[in-house]
Amino acid sequence: MKVLLVDDHGATRTEIRHILTEHPNVEVIGEAADGFQALLLADQLKPDIVILDVRLPRMDGISAARIITSEKLCPCVVGLSSLSDPSTEQAMLAAGASAFLSKSEAPTKLYETLLEALGKDGPTGPTSTSP
Repeated sequence: MKVLLVDDHGATRTEIRHILTEHPNVEVIGEAADGFQALLLADQLKPDIVILDVRLPRMDGISAARIITSEKLCPCVVGLSSLSDPSTEQAMLAAGASAFLSKSEAPTKLYETLLEALGKDGPTGPTSTSP
């Protein structure tokens, strides 16, 4: 699973990277600090998933998610925010994100959320064990 991290705080990106490096099937292939960088890197690096903060400089995460998904720059976007209100979640999902997670939930739920999001929208589609 190739991941692009997008958050304007370097410490948050470091924390998320640390959470993800506990899983050998995850590779963080790039990091961005604003929405415009997210678009450029998603187009260049072709990640499987973009973890995208809602509040970003130059272009917010909701606008970036809308472009990433409509332009098919990445098959899957997971919104991430310190704001855990329903309107923020709904806006991110309406912009095309496959899932939304508050930053307070990230340490325990991020990996599971990524797997679920990729299962829904990933390049191989849902996983099934039935014939």
